[in-house]
Amino acid sequence: MNYVGNYWHMNQDLYSEHSNKELHQYSYEIIARHVLGGSPKPFDKYAFMPTALDFYQTSLRDPAFYQLYQRIVDYLIAYKEYVKPYSHNDLHFVGVKINDVKVSELVTYFDFFDFNATSSVFYSQEELTSYPTGFVVRQPRLNHKPFTVSVDLKSDVASDAVFKIFIGPKYHANGYPVNIEEDWMKFYELDWFVQKLVPGENKIERKSSEFAFFKDDSIPINEIYKWLDQGKVPYDMSVVPDSMPRRLMLPKGTPGGYPFQMFVFVYPFNGVKKGEDVFQNYLADNKPFGYPFDRPVQEAYYRQPNMYFEDVQIYHKDAYLPYEMNVPSYFSQKKQ
Repeated sequence: MNYVGNYWHMNQDLYSEHSNKELHQYSYEIIARHVLGGSPKPFDKYAFMPTALDFYQTSLRDPAFYQLYQRIVDYLIAYKEYVKPYSHNDLHFVGVKINDVKVSELVTYFDFFDFNATSSVFYSQEELTSYPTGFVVRQPRLNHKPFTVSVDLKSDVASDAVFKIFIGPKYHANGYPVNIEEDWMKFYELDWFVQKLVPGENKIERKSSEFAFFKDDSIPINEIYKWLDQGKVPYDMSVVPDSMPRRLMLPKGTPGGYPFQMFVFVYPFNGVKKGEDVFQNYLADNKPFGYPFDRPVQEAYYRQPNMYFEDVQIYHKDAYLPYEMNVPSYFSQKKQ
């Protein structure tokens, strides 16, 4: 699997250390981006005409990007289909039972985000002689209201426990309930945290602002310049560059409520393995990301006392489509 991953990326680990340093230009992903992007062949190396797929920052606007990455993900899932499912004993936590899980109201909405786009504007030599005009772009972006996940559990032991929170679909597009044995790969890990359990009743509240794998939107370039003048680097660039934007934590809801389900899983905490201390800032524990949905599942083993499925509804308020915010007076009259 590691070899296939190196092939897709065509990095130095695929060949010897004396191989061509530009091998990544011939990787599966890069070639696919060039073919699907359809950019004209440059007549020299300084006259490249890029498409949206040629930059990671603009790839999301091209529908072909999602098809390309879905194909890559499908290869990974096809490999995992051959991995042995976890057994009952692998998932069981002796002496721990989740009595109830409550999730506060989940609401998504669009709000305006202003970002400085001055550095993306081309200036002529004459314009550069004077102080250039600044450009600020206002864009509607999906966001959500803060919410809380409350877990009520009983423990017979005093132990450090890992809590994982997942979100997944409740129904298929055809209206039938989701079967986790067929759709285990559609559950997305929202949070991971360690909590010390005491014998008896334990009540844990986790705020969405505390979720581990998310961060606030990156600061604009003009703010970064101010930080650099002070000899500093923004936290999200130096410590958590690989986290998801916090505002994209929840999928977009509907006015009447879009049904999803949350899965809470508690298991004993075990730190990183000996010899992996160099990765302790990146590895949460000795379990893989997405555990226990990182391989095929047997549904009977996912109904244990230390697991809990909770049905939730995600609502959407105000403008349902982002372009409605551009001319709000027009769309408000149209709805009347």
